[in-house]
Amino acid sequence: MKHIIGNTYMSEGHITLGAYLIGGEVLLVDSGSDPTYLQKEIKDFSDIDIKYVFNTHGHADHCGGNHYLQHERRTTILAPRIEADFIEYPYLKDIYLFGFTPRKLLIKKSLYAEPSRVYRKISISEEKEGLPYQVKEMRFREHETFFSFIGLKGHSPNMMGIITPDNIAFLGDALIDEDALSHSRMMYTYNLGDHLYTLVMLEKLEAEGYVISHGGYKKEIGHLIATNRQHLLTTLEEIHDATKDRGSMNLDELHQSLYQSMDLDENQVTQALNRSIIRAHLHYLQEQGRITSFAEGGVEYVQAL
Repeated sequence: MKHIIGNTYMSEGHITLGAYLIGGEVLLVDSGSDPTYLQKEIKDFSDIDIKYVFNTHGHADHCGGNHYLQHERRTTILAPRIEADFIEYPYLKDIYLFGFTPRKLLIKKSLYAEPSRVYRKISISEEKEGLPYQVKEMRFREHETFFSFIGLKGHSPNMMGIITPDNIAFLGDALIDEDALSHSRMMYTYNLGDHLYTLVMLEKLEAEGYVISHGGYKKEIGHLIATNRQHLLTTLEEIHDATKDRGSMNLDELHQSLYQSMDLDENQVTQALNRSIIRAHLHYLQEQGRITSFAEGGVEYVQAL
């Protein structure tokens, strides 16, 4: 693993994992897409006690190595509440990714991690102003160490980041690297309002450095925050413009219009994910009072106001 500063490390694969090493024990941040990927990324720690893994959220590429860690390395798993349920029962993710249990043709093994038990579910008080956070004590063999857990809702229902004692912030998928954005017409979001709020709060976060899961280490993130926000808002306006152009339209018509105007490249999985993204943006537009929706003749319609 690559040394960042102090006791904080990161992997260098396409899914960045984090590590905090102290007294012959280590806390990992996320476990990658599967045991093979995990073992390749942490080969430098083959003789080190992996005491904890903290999963930022319940998507399979962040907890795919949990089952191996739990059964082969006796690692204690920590995760945010709600996200912990998706880690323990992976198929629950279908509720918000697709809105239904996918038919066999839609299921891809890579979308699901092996179930693992979460022993500590992290909660954060959201009564404070600003970025929600909670300081938690973690016990290692010879040390009691404090980590800050920060709320990063939006990309998933209750994603959290973690800041190590070296003041390095691991941000999960709260930000997507510019290169990845350039190849993605729609950025996945579960709750657009929460997502935009998280971006505002990240502008106020002061850390020594930042690590994002798909993009690695960043010394500063101001420009990346702006790029992510613009990407989301561009999609939002594309969707709103489509509803203005044709008056009331059903969701299939809207999706087809966006498929053409945004030059989407879809298979069965990405088509279902994009429909979920579209619904997240429609919900936000409706909260803003910019569209309305109604059902008629067994069909759901949306209309710009």
